[in-house]
Amino acid sequence: MLGIEGSTFTVDGIDRGSYPDGKSLVLDGSADYLSQTFSASNRDTWTFSCWVKRSNLGAAQDILSAGTNGSNYTEIKFDGSDKLQYAHVDASSTTDQLVTTAVYRDTHKWMHIVCAVDTTNATEANRVRIYVDGSEVTALDTANYPVQNVDTDINSAVSHTLGERAGGAANFNGYLSRVDFIDGTQYAASDFGETSTDTDKWVMKVPSGLTYGTNGYILDFNDDRSSTPDTTTTIYDQSVNSNNWTGNSLVTGSFTSDVPNNSYATFNPLHADLFGTVNFAEGNLKVTSADANTDHALTTIPIRSMETADVYFEVTVNAVGNSTTGQVTFTTPNNANLFTTGNPALGTGGWGARWDGYYFSEGSTTAGPLTTWNSTSDVLSVHVLNGDVFYWVNNTAQNSGSAILTGLSGDLFVHFGGSVGTDSMTFNFGQKPFVNTNIPSSYKTLSSANLPVPAVPYRKPQNFADILLYTGDGVAIGSGGKTISGLSFTPDFAWFKDRTTGNGHNWFDKVRGATNYLRSDTTGIETTNTETLDSFTSDGGVVGSNGFVNTNTDDYWSLWLKADNTSGSSNTDGSITTTVSAGQHFSIVEWSGDGVTTITAGHGLPFAPDLIILKDTVSAGGWQVYHSSNTSEPETDYLLLHDTPATVDNVNRWNDTAPTSTVFTVHSNINKSGTNNMIAYCFVFDSTDANSPFTGGFYEGNNSTDGTFIPSDGLQMLMYKAIDTTGQWYIRDAVRDIYNPSTTVFAADSNTTEASYGTGQIVDLLSNGWKCRQNGTTAPDMNAVETYIWWGIKKDGSQLWA
Repeated sequence: MLGIEGSTFTVDGIDRGSYPDGKSLVLDGSADYLSQTFSASNRDTWTFSCWVKRSNLGAAQDILSAGTNGSNYTEIKFDGSDKLQYAHVDASSTTDQLVTTAVYRDTHKWMHIVCAVDTTNATEANRVRIYVDGSEVTALDTANYPVQNVDTDINSAVSHTLGERAGGAANFNGYLSRVDFIDGTQYAASDFGETSTDTDKWVMKVPSGLTYGTNGYILDFNDDRSSTPDTTTTIYDQSVNSNNWTGNSLVTGSFTSDVPNNSYATFNPLHADLFGTVNFAEGNLKVTSADANTDHALTTIPIRSMETADVYFEVTVNAVGNSTTGQVTFTTPNNANLFTTGNPALGTGGWGARWDGYYFSEGSTTAGPLTTWNSTSDVLSVHVLNGDVFYWVNNTAQNSGSAILTGLSGDLFVHFGGSVGTDSMTFNFGQKPFVNTNIPSSYKTLSSANLPVPAVPYRKPQNFADILLYTGDGVAIGSGGKTISGLSFTPDFAWFKDRTTGNGHNWFDKVRGATNYLRSDTTGIETTNTETLDSFTSDGGVVGSNGFVNTNTDDYWSLWLKADNTSGSSNTDGSITTTVSAGQHFSIVEWSGDGVTTITAGHGLPFAPDLIILKDTVSAGGWQVYHSSNTSEPETDYLLLHDTPATVDNVNRWNDTAPTSTVFTVHSNINKSGTNNMIAYCFVFDSTDANSPFTGGFYEGNNSTDGTFIPSDGLQMLMYKAIDTTGQWYIRDAVRDIYNPSTTVFAADSNTTEASYGTGQIVDLLSNGWKCRQNGTTAPDMNAVETYIWWGIKKDGSQLWA
């Protein structure tokens, strides 16, 4: 076999899977597809494996199909609801069909699909087995399995197509990579992929020991048997069978370096454009204004740590509707102008170039020193180096080779802006060959493998924060209690919620002692109960028979966090001495208040905390919340965790003083008198340190089913609240809802049982952020025309944006 050899592929020491030599095939959803007519072979037993990255959603799109026409065929496809399907159609009647409950609407993530068929199996559910990212899909909306020994059209002597339904239509729009077809054997996903030892993500491996059979084939879209790669007419089979395929309507650029172990930036169709419409093509690299408004789009991944980045990309002009409106800019993830005007270049947090030669810098617009680049086929080249931005126009360095924008920092997305309905550009972030012959030798492409790598062990957020689900058994501590286990760390904090009944939210930590709990849904004082959390263990804890944590047959949710695995030590950084258990990104802080003094409290973290949740434990008082994105001056404002009011501007909380890398300030109004009575939980988000397992920010809802997209790492847990109006603290996670859409919620401020909400009240938790898919303002309110703050816990390996 050629072009597929290779062992584990690592970048900066991270196991990202195999396939270092492969490429991807980009199909545009129009008339481009692959075809091959086979001789008849085993029609009842076969396995199809491929890696897919979607570009366009909401339309039927075939991945593999075989048949004589549009009335008789077998197919694997995404349907118009973005669910994955296996179907066999005979005389226009669908006889066999499996439809997933899950929807697949991630336009950045590479997903691995395996469809393994053996209709001879006596067990009905084993005749068609679908796997996504290594896990077998068992949640099905439709489960009409084939009758035993029935023949499929796959492996019959008819036309087979990749990217189109037999007989035409349902063309695939997106990327295909590493396709394996096995004739005569039903294999599992584990024969084609494995879990990364570094990130716990499902990654590609080079299959070994597989029998491909007569019609078996391997397509890696990068033939290396000659001096030229795959042409647009012949796609070479890399197995010994030479089952080559024919490319139909492919074009130059149909093959890219965007592959499962290195996902490149494209533009993101999930980012709702509130002020216009954008059309995407060519794998979401071609962006075109679609109406007379000023239209905008953002990339799927940012340039991370701009002040140390060395990134190069190119932009080609396709069409000009207005010679002054086209722009390529950079924007912060939480740029308020994205929500209010759609244009990040209009104010703080926006920089870039307009194609009439002007450039932007946080609201100011300056003529030159760029030359115009507003003619068809003009190429703007952009090099970001250590926070400075250098430009070329048609291979000519601008500003005499000096930077035009300087001092940019943080994580910045690339932004397209256009208007009049015809402004169009094609971007190349390195997945295709560049045209500029003066590229600086040091540059990196904008892809997941070139983003800053989190340090060990921070590339696994679930080494610091995780959710465990369990079912209670009612066993008391005296009889051994119930052991909750499965964490990859020793916890210092635990939060429990009964999912079945209306029991409240119970918080425990090592500093106050395991058997002492607070409830986030009340203002009540600390309570001691030896039948709640009896002890923390090396990978979880032991609970007794109290109903808050262990009613027999009730289902429970529990969140566990790691600090420093101690009951705390003395900290004298502030004006008073605190007892602190502090990790790198989370700390538990306890002290004795006096009721009269505004104090500073040492938090033990190396960075200023972004989230502080504070409570007086010995007298009834509210849970005070500081969030770094709660208005433009968060130190002047506060929220209440136990209640639903909007943000309040009041000096009597944080003394109008922002937290620092050593202390936070507490006004005398909430520094209540008592012995070891004040407790604070402090979190650092990744905007401060990319290694953090925690992240957060703000967003504006848009009251649309095509809801706001919030860029972030992939999330294990999401908590959000409206700050301009009354709203609850809703919690969602990818543990209760293991696939999209996420519909299951409860509120940290309420003891009510969890609820599942259907269409119109849902969210997709994605590899590079999350997407509101609710319109209206009914519970769980998350997408009204309001401002929201949010915080979350990342998923394993999610910092790699891949």
